[in-house]
Amino acid sequence: QEGGGGISAARLERASREFEQRELAYFAKARNAAKAHTEACFEDLICFLEMHNISGAYALAFSAHGVGNLSDLLLMEEAELNRTIERCELDAVDEILLLEALRAARGK
Repeated sequence: QEGGGGISAARLERASREFEQRELAYFAKARNAAKAHTEACFEDLICFLEMHNISGAYALAFSAHGVGNLSDLLLMEEAELNRTIERCELDAVDEILLLEALRAARGK
């Protein structure tokens, strides 16, 4: 022990290890929760596409171009949406189906 009544080095080391383990567990739990949330949002996008007879595989293309979830797609301005559709290389029929689905979902 350090001078009268201090905390021993072993005790400090043990407390430090416990803190580190708790911290690692907390961050692992937070990562898992974030991953589950992301996967659920991605599933919503896939379901929306498939519900409108559009291949759910386009969700990967949208994701690669910054569309992380259905809300991103629904809230996208028209000019940005057109650029994203072009970048994702949707075929003409799927593009028409998507635009109609988005208009219906937006109530336009």
